[in-house]
Amino acid sequence: MVHTADLKTGERYQTGDPSTCALVDLAGARTLLAVALRRGHTVCGMFTIFRQEVRPFTDREIALLQNFAAQAVIAMEDARLLGELRQRTEEVAELNRSLEVRVAEQVEELGRVGRLKRFLAPQLAELIVSQGDEKVLESHRREIVVVFCDLRGYTAFTETAEPEEVLDFLCEYHGALGPLVSQFEGTLDQFSGDGIMVFFNDPLPIPDPADRAVKMAAAMREAAGELIASWRRRRGRVLGFGVGIAQGYATLGQIGFAERSGYTAIGTVCNLAARLCAEAKASTAPAGRASTR
Repeated sequence: MVHTADLKTGERYQTGDPSTCALVDLAGARTLLAVALRRGHTVCGMFTIFRQEVRPFTDREIALLQNFAAQAVIAMEDARLLGELRQRTEEVAELNRSLEVRVAEQVEELGRVGRLKRFLAPQLAELIVSQGDEKVLESHRREIVVVFCDLRGYTAFTETAEPEEVLDFLCEYHGALGPLVSQFEGTLDQFSGDGIMVFFNDPLPIPDPADRAVKMAAAMREAAGELIASWRRRRGRVLGFGVGIAQGYATLGQIGFAERSGYTAIGTVCNLAARLCAEAKASTAPAGRASTR
């Protein structure tokens, strides 16, 4: 606090201080009271009042100005905090907008992965989406290895069993054989009743596609054998499992419409695999194999 009873007799006026002389000569100030606006150890400014007569301020007046200065500092701090809060709010809002965009992009990406996983191995679907390029799914010709498998006695079983039993039966069957497609990095073409068609080396080339196809077929035959034995014990159903494998060139690409599409292979190699599967002996012979060009 600075309390000067008479500015005109003070040192600053006597030495010609411009601001003090202007205050006295132009404004007619004589008695001055100045109270600092302090925030901690920082001076933010001051309140200055004066009288145009020589009459010192009372203690009560001084206390009133000091209290007013303290309240002003609080108001200034509140305004500063409010400004910071508004800035943070805007930053959070911008962050939320960015997050919404990112979430929408991620949801779209997950949707694309989900759609691709319906007919691709998960690792291939994720790779295609991560690269942002689905051109590999456009129509093209490539050498592939096709695996076709189905159950012997399935038609007779469906004609005598209740629909609920057939559905439970297929759920077990698909649940046991389906994961093997992803394990060996095959591309699932179709699950049609008991028939399963898988091909290798497309849409992305893989090493040793024929070897993978044979190993997957062997694993499927083993898994199906366990299920067939269980069904025979539990339900008295006599079934068998056949597999056909063929290697050759096919035309591959997407088919379907916007809401539902699939990725398939078309060519004699697919027909050959299906015929070999039909000729395979259930549970007594290894999977049929052939190569065609």
